[in-house]
Amino acid sequence: MNIRLKMGSLVLAYTLVKGGELSVMETRFEAYLERNDVKEENQVIYRTFKKHILRFWMWYTYTFDEKYKYPYLNVKR
Repeated sequence: MNIRLKMGSLVLAYTLVKGGELSVMETRFEAYLERNDVKEENQVIYRTFKKHILRFWMWYTYTFDEKYKYPYLNVKR
């Protein structure tokens, strides 16, 4: 699963692997923000994978898994 950090026209991708921790990504993002002058509107982490609402067996995950709490960003490839 990819999570993207969109800063203006710059988009950085972070790929979650099984057992990966979101906290590592968030810590690195915070360190990046401290080192660089980034506009406030560009200090948002987005997920680039959709919630498939017809997969009813995933609703618990969609509701409580931290990676689904990020706003969705549609990135055309």
